[in-house]
Amino acid sequence: MTLKDQIKASLAKKRYNFGHLAELSGIDRGSISRILGGHRTCTARSARDLAAAARELTGLPYLSFHFLNNVSIED
Repeated sequence: MTLKDQIKASLAKKRYNFGHLAELSGIDRGSISRILGGHRTCTARSARDLAAAARELTGLPYLSFHFLNNVSIED
């Protein structure tokens, strides 16, 4: 499962979506889509902010590492 699919599924379980992730992380939705789709690299700051927002919304242990390397938790 890709990181994008994993985050999408884990957000959906809590009735959240990428819009909520964007709002909480302070990163626009288009940038998140490009980062998770592998079309844009993630800065350390963006990775930190995305990981913190994903942890808060999903309760799963996302780290900056996952966003910097575009790997899911189970990889």
